[in-house]
Amino acid sequence: MEPYQEALNGADQKPVPPRSGNDSIHNLVGLSRNDQGVLAVVFNPDKEYSAKDVEEYEQPPPVPPIDELTLSELKQLESQAVKAAEAGNVQSALSIFTECITKCDHYASAYNNRAQVYRLMNDDDKALQDLHKAVHYAGNDHKVLGNAYTQRAAIRKRNGDAESAESDFQMGAKHGNEVAKLFIKSNPFAKMCNLVVSEAMAELRR
Repeated sequence: MEPYQEALNGADQKPVPPRSGNDSIHNLVGLSRNDQGVLAVVFNPDKEYSAKDVEEYEQPPPVPPIDELTLSELKQLESQAVKAAEAGNVQSALSIFTECITKCDHYASAYNNRAQVYRLMNDDDKALQDLHKAVHYAGNDHKVLGNAYTQRAAIRKRNGDAESAESDFQMGAKHGNEVAKLFIKSNPFAKMCNLVVSEAMAELRR
């Protein structure tokens, strides 16, 4: 079952000083932290962001470790749930993902996948609740974070919360989600930034 994703609710809009990497870009315009994040994805689409990069946007809370035996059991249950969902047995998938969460209430992947099932059932409220928990418990698991942020972004965008959706897509992209990267690169702000930077660089070459 292919997950979608989402991210940060209400990004800090205060301007921040330029940093290494794309300092010349940041110097061209007075950009907010959120806008700088968009630019970082646009101009570094293939960069693998470290945990330190992402923590500048959201410090992950400490997550209790899951022992190897329990983790193996949880992954087996997840695999069963995914197969059930792919076969159209949505209720069965929901029950199995819920069993995962009952066994370990801080297993982020199960929350993300159960949110996908809730979306198939057109229950956005429960999906959002699970996605908030997936983000909270994911720690530095970039795959789960990318999926959860992008999935949450899709829901918020559909519900008309464009600002929160953009922030979530931005975070999904920073955690490596390809769907989120495509959204960030195709949105009007990103295209405008490309134009502004291209014009500025052309001016410098004159």
